[in-house]
Amino acid sequence: MSEGCPCHYVCAGCSRSPPQPPPPSRSRCRQPPLGAADRVTLDAAPAWTHSARAAGATPSTAPVRLTAVLPLRDAAAAERLALAVSTPGDAQFGHYLTAAQWRNRFAPTDSTVATVTGWLRAHRFTVTAVPANHRYVAFTGSAGAANAAFGAGLTNYVKDGARVTAPSKAVTVPAGLAASITGITGLDTSAQMTPTHSTQGAAPDAAGPPNPRPNASGPSRPEAEGRAAAAGRGVPQRPAVL
Repeated sequence: MSEGCPCHYVCAGCSRSPPQPPPPSRSRCRQPPLGAADRVTLDAAPAWTHSARAAGATPSTAPVRLTAVLPLRDAAAAERLALAVSTPGDAQFGHYLTAAQWRNRFAPTDSTVATVTGWLRAHRFTVTAVPANHRYVAFTGSAGAANAAFGAGLTNYVKDGARVTAPSKAVTVPAGLAASITGITGLDTSAQMTPTHSTQGAAPDAAGPPNPRPNASGPSRPEAEGRAAAAGRGVPQRPAVL
């Protein structure tokens, strides 16, 4: 076949090789690596760290005991219900939910718990407790694992004369996990905290994980209400939001 043979394959009458497609454009096909732009900030470093005396980076092998706080399903509806059942004159006043009813309507799903616990285990943490209401996942690990997972930059500080540990950087999670976690507590050891919206049913070894809000005088009111409702006792003025 002549040199101008239109054949796209090597044949007896043509010595031409089949045309090769152009190489793909790197700028068009390359995927950007996961980085800061792919992470979501859960919390900034504690404000007090800006004026406290730093005492060096926390050793990577130092143990940490942390809690991932999970979001309610339809938190806005839960707040509306809480207001309605505690407002005299409202049609729903006094119609408190049982623990089981609250969990069925508002508790984080099994799928959310599985997503969070799976991610934590993949990042070298040990899950120690998940309560019946799924409001948090308690876990343990090392400072090195916490820094790698959350970008916390854990640092030792001297605060009010005591040596404590706290993040020196913003606490972040991958964007794909941000909808399943609302906060990580326990990284700042200067505050004693307890969980909100807690009910009975946590694992026996869970003495109570940290809470997003400091509480130095005992359990928060939502936690106390949750315990009362779980025990079958009524709670005045506010609903049992468990």
